[in-house]
Amino acid sequence: MASIPEFPVYARVDMSVKSQIGEHTDRYPPYSDFNFVSILSWDTTDSAQVSTLNGNLVLRLPDYTDGVELFSFLGNTEVDATVAALLDAAEQQTSRRELRLVPEIGVLALESSGLFKVTEDPSSHDYVLSLSAIAEKYGSQFRNMRREIKTFKANYGNMTVFRELNVADPLIQAKIIGVFLAREALKSDNDSESELTALTRLFAHADRLELASYGLEIKNELKAFIVCEKLKDAWCVGHFWKADTASKGIYRYLMHAVAEKLVAEGYDHMNIEQDLGIAGLKRMKQTFCPVGRLKKYTITD
Repeated sequence: MASIPEFPVYARVDMSVKSQIGEHTDRYPPYSDFNFVSILSWDTTDSAQVSTLNGNLVLRLPDYTDGVELFSFLGNTEVDATVAALLDAAEQQTSRRELRLVPEIGVLALESSGLFKVTEDPSSHDYVLSLSAIAEKYGSQFRNMRREIKTFKANYGNMTVFRELNVADPLIQAKIIGVFLAREALKSDNDSESELTALTRLFAHADRLELASYGLEIKNELKAFIVCEKLKDAWCVGHFWKADTASKGIYRYLMHAVAEKLVAEGYDHMNIEQDLGIAGLKRMKQTFCPVGRLKKYTITD
């Protein structure tokens, strides 16, 4: 097991630094960009790196949209000095004197500084769901969810099975990929190659990750799945999910079943990650009535 080096030395993000990354991230709400499973999955160019600086976790990784390397950090100790050093490094390495995806916990420590410009980045905010609220589906905000779940039950309830999935099993992986490809084929002008690569990267390490995955089978055929990760303090993260939308209401039926399952096990908040400014993704995430955001910012000087 390797240790994370001190800045400006970096370590690759791989299984050898998993527990050390967790020691940092467990102190804070689960910002998706610093989540080990998320980094491991989405680092499709094997270039993500981590370091430590003044007790903060430093992250270098390609931007999700344009692939240009970005610098960020998680933590709230000696933040002024940390930001100054990282801005210098970012400028030297990328010609962009900025830090991206900086969690709010670090930004709050800069409020009285006046040395830096802080800009909120709504497209990078993680959506937070209340699992207990979804399980209860009470109130006007859940009216559409109740309606779609009722429709799904009427059409498919007697032939649907909700069950846990072992995503380390190659047969289950093949079924999940089948659901993924079928769903993506129905989207117009959609580039799903990077997401598919991320999903297969997760599969490659699934036997060494603490994943909780669930699926819906209709007539013994997998039609929907979600890959989650259970964390501390009643948190979990929803990493990947797809469903056959030919079955009306299937997404909401799946999420309701997952919420009931996780609430019974003591979990209450799910991070379903950011929308990257993609309109369709934003609409989908909002349909589950998020109760908050984990906010992130850009820092310049």
